Amino acid sequence: MTRSKIALLAGLGSLVLSGCANVTAAPQAAPPQSAEEALRPYYATLDTNLPQANAGAQLDTSRAISRIAFGSCNHQNRHQTIWSTIAAHNPELFLMIGDNVYGDFGYRGEADLGTFTHAYQLQGSHPEFIAFRNQVPMLASWDDHDFGPNDSGGAFAFRERSEQLFESFWRSSDAVRARPGIYDSVMIGPEGERVQLIILDTRFFRDPLVSLPYTAERRPLGHYGITDSPDATMLGAAIMA
Repeated sequence: MTRSKIALLAGLGSLVLSGCANVTAAPQAAPPQSAEEALRPYYATLDTNLPQANAGAQLDTSRAISRIAFGSCNHQNRHQTIWSTIAAHNPELFLMIGDNVYGDFGYRGEADLGTFTHAYQLQGSHPEFIAFRNQVPMLASWDDHDFGPNDSGGAFAFRERSEQLFESFWRSSDAVRARPGIYDSVMIGPEGERVQLIILDTRFFRDPLVSLPYTAERRPLGHYGITDSPDATMLGAAIMA
């Protein structure tokens, strides 16, 4: 090899190394800090046309009320004749206080909560339920079976998707949709006849339960123990604030 070729190769090598030295590595995105954060891009790809109950009667918060009905544990797969019985008592407001559908019926841990979506779709299609909503204003909270698996709480990784489904179906207010969880407070009636409804969320923020070894005999508290942690919470700091 001639000296000129050697000089040329050395020059090219220096140029390449110089170029490599000046390349700045692309900044790496911070890893997700939780399962919920990791799932948000996936949920953004899912259908945003979530189930909704019919609009129904609107609550007039300026008018005093005296008849409030409430109920829970409504399975979407079963008959819905109870609604006409409740309506016959002319409640001015009905509170759904949990297990309003059984979304975990057939659930196998899928992140998209397909069984929950189906449960809301089916519930919203029942003529008796539609007729009742057209007559009586409704407010709602949830319990475990319309939040997630049995006895689930704040550790449920898919709780944000569950919240989206709940808030869509029950047509939650903008204030509820703007914050984590589905808790709310509603003032009804004029001064002197005013009622405040505080709708709690005992699932979204709840710390994990203390599990006990399984036995065939059911304990008074189920298969759970009593926590002695002073920091354990049922409602979370946001609701208690």
